[in-house]
Amino acid sequence: MTRSALLSPLPPTPTGVAEYTRDLAPSLAGLQDLTLYAPSPAAHAIDGVPVRDVAAFDADRDPALVTYYQMGNNAHHHFVAERAWARPGVLVLHDLVLHHYFIEQTLAQDDEQGYLALLEESYGREGRALGLGRVHGICSDLQQFVHPLFERLVTRSRGVIVHNQRARRLIHARFPRAAVAVVPMGMPSADEDPLPERARARRDLGFGDDEFLVGVFGFLTPMKRPEIIAAAFTRLLRSVPRARLLVVGEVSRVVDLNAMFGERGVRDLVTFTGYVSEAGVRQYMAAADVFVNLRYPTAGETSASLLRLMGWGKPVVVSDFGQFRELPEGAVFHLPLADDEDQALAALLVRLAADPAECRRVGEAAAAFVKLHHTREQAAKLYAAFGEGTVAAPMIGPPTPIRAFAPTSRVPARMVAEMKGSPLPRRVSQGQPQVVDLELKNTGDTVWLHRWDHRGGYVTVRPRVETTESWKDYLFGHKNLPHDVHPGERVRVAYAFEAPELPGPYRLIVDLYDMGCLGWFAERGSERLIYEFEVVGPHASAGSPG
Repeated sequence: MTRSALLSPLPPTPTGVAEYTRDLAPSLAGLQDLTLYAPSPAAHAIDGVPVRDVAAFDADRDPALVTYYQMGNNAHHHFVAERAWARPGVLVLHDLVLHHYFIEQTLAQDDEQGYLALLEESYGREGRALGLGRVHGICSDLQQFVHPLFERLVTRSRGVIVHNQRARRLIHARFPRAAVAVVPMGMPSADEDPLPERARARRDLGFGDDEFLVGVFGFLTPMKRPEIIAAAFTRLLRSVPRARLLVVGEVSRVVDLNAMFGERGVRDLVTFTGYVSEAGVRQYMAAADVFVNLRYPTAGETSASLLRLMGWGKPVVVSDFGQFRELPEGAVFHLPLADDEDQALAALLVRLAADPAECRRVGEAAAAFVKLHHTREQAAKLYAAFGEGTVAAPMIGPPTPIRAFAPTSRVPARMVAEMKGSPLPRRVSQGQPQVVDLELKNTGDTVWLHRWDHRGGYVTVRPRVETTESWKDYLFGHKNLPHDVHPGERVRVAYAFEAPELPGPYRLIVDLYDMGCLGWFAERGSERLIYEFEVVGPHASAGSPG
């Protein structure tokens, strides 16, 4: 039997990769003579698979050893990255984006030059330019998705395993001849690992049987679209007052819950659990009727928690973007990325609240899909066949060169705008639809790209509304540009929004935002439009345009 080594964090290390390895290892050990390696292992064995310290792996120089490196995007995987670089084998990328990991190893250690060298090594002049922006604090976190830095470890690998087709395509765009295998993520079967009973979970958690529970699970970050979910839930309550929102897990400090759930009475209908145990998470999963799992942008990951929910027969709403598009229609609900995304999500949730049979149909299709395509046994067979086929393969080598540096919003130079807008009434009714017609002129030297691709850097109109008494900031979504806008060119955009529900004075601030690197245009000296207006109750009269 072929000897193999699998390097990975293991439980109780707080990363999903540790749990994935725990679940996969017994099936892979049935096909190969497998040993798990981790620093100071917490267990002597996992379901009969031996676990040894990584020092023992370093001492084993068997050239026929098939080695799998389970790599994720955080510092728990540092021992994996070090050995994947020193001793090429099969790199398993759980996250296509490794930029966050490399920041921890460079900038977080005050190694600015090491960070710049990494970016220049993978992306040439473009990478170094963006790296300098981050070093000097003028780039947003979205840069980490634009330049994922998977190239660093792929270069030193003999083959790569990923869990979705999109990740394979993006790797082949930089390494056209690399051996890349798509291995559908193996999951425990729902039969051997069932959820608690729904009614009992609701009783234990204090929810009524007639309440419509919408679940959001995992660490809540801006990329999980919390402002869209909050706006949709607020709309949902108008039609389904018995709806409740469950936010299960911790919330990033950069997510402003007060701004998103600021309307009177709405936040009282949202349950924020903070960190809960695995048993507690399963109770909430059992209790909820439908789940919202939005991501934009994504790190190229296949979500294990999403597959678990599908395997348990739960209906899930996902973003119609990236790897989520690979999930079949009818097994999930795909939500398009659009200006009216919150309205579309609210309408879907209203429909599902009224039609439990549709929830059951989609949940059953989801469970059948996972049972057919995402078993641990299938994943183990693909691992073994690919690993044994690449054990003597040469290293993949350097990526194809990046095209020459160009001043676009992906790699900006001077990004400024001249803005004109139609008037807005001085007084508007609660929830009243409003439209501002904008004329924007590119007065800088940088092309504004209008749509996302895997390199990022697109520009949107991104207004926000502030109260003028107690400062609160309400992001009102965004409006995409209709096409790329070149220096000197003008473009017209109609921006529609609904006035806040809470009466009082407000101001609407219209600015442009670079979703790849720069952030707000106004922060770089560009002008913006400011409208002041008052929201009045239903019995007051609206005023004239201002």
